[in-house]
Amino acid sequence: MMETVVEQDTPTDRDRISRIMVIAVHALYLTSLPLLLIPLAMAIHAMPTLPIWFSAVPLAGGALYSYMVRKKAPEKWQTHFDEAVQTFWSYIFLMMLGVLFYFAMFIGIVFMFVAYYIVVHRAIRGIYRAIKWSGVTP
Repeated sequence: MMETVVEQDTPTDRDRISRIMVIAVHALYLTSLPLLLIPLAMAIHAMPTLPIWFSAVPLAGGALYSYMVRKKAPEKWQTHFDEAVQTFWSYIFLMMLGVLFYFAMFIGIVFMFVAYYIVVHRAIRGIYRAIKWSGVTP
């Protein structure tokens, strides 16, 4: 009887480093969560929403790093970095809409909640996929 040998893709050093960096970017996004709550709480309590930009600093660090390494990373990990950049810009756009529509019957708060949800959801999903060694599927 012949046994069938299945070849597995063994991760390269570039894969291992990229995976660690993907986890680090998503962890940075998650550590910024308390800061992301500041503009939301200020909006709910009708306080000035200027700290929105300050709360985006940790996200901007993760997005900037993602911009720098995404073209050099293996293809599987490029998708993670692309999604991290997209998450950052989605957050910025939705928060801007939130500020813009805040005074229209507080509709802006909905945009702010959605922005927060997107960051949380994508960061947790990104870490989960990186731990499983899988890329982001479109």
